[in-house]
Amino acid sequence: MEEKPNKKMTVCKSCQKEVAKSAKKCPHCGETLKTGLFVKILTVLIVLGVISAIFSPSTEDRLATLAQATVSDLSPGGELNAAFSILSEHTDIQRENLERDITGTTVIWQLPIYEVSKITDGHYRVQTAGSGVVGTFAEIYTQSADEANFIEGLIEDDLIKFKGTITGTFLRNIEFDPAILVN
Repeated sequence: MEEKPNKKMTVCKSCQKEVAKSAKKCPHCGETLKTGLFVKILTVLIVLGVISAIFSPSTEDRLATLAQATVSDLSPGGELNAAFSILSEHTDIQRENLERDITGTTVIWQLPIYEVSKITDGHYRVQTAGSGVVGTFAEIYTQSADEANFIEGLIEDDLIKFKGTITGTFLRNIEFDPAILVN
């Protein structure tokens, strides 16, 4: 009579002895038997993060590219404001199509301040909002202590002039990353 294999047991690849399928280490030789799904996912995420960090352009490279970028004449008023304002008659699909069309465009806009947050030294998240113009979220990188002092001294409705590349939209606001101050 042939012996049935035990479905709760497996063979260690290192020492070839039978061990329980639920065992994480072989009780005979101490070899790790399996890696949990969480560990595998975490490992993949870490590897992807490292690869992304290696191949992503540095902030300095992105700012140098922005400084040299050709500026579009796209206006923060008109069609953009009409499409992205809260009471807009435009549909989501129209806003999505417009977002696709403007993403990657570099502009120089002067807009009224709504809120300023400091991310790190020299890096600020500036939200603008005003009547007749689309709202924005701009990741502004300062180039000097004077620029940092200027941004930190802004209050609601002060004007800020920046050059930035549109990266998309968020909550019906145009997003810029990176952006730099313009005199």
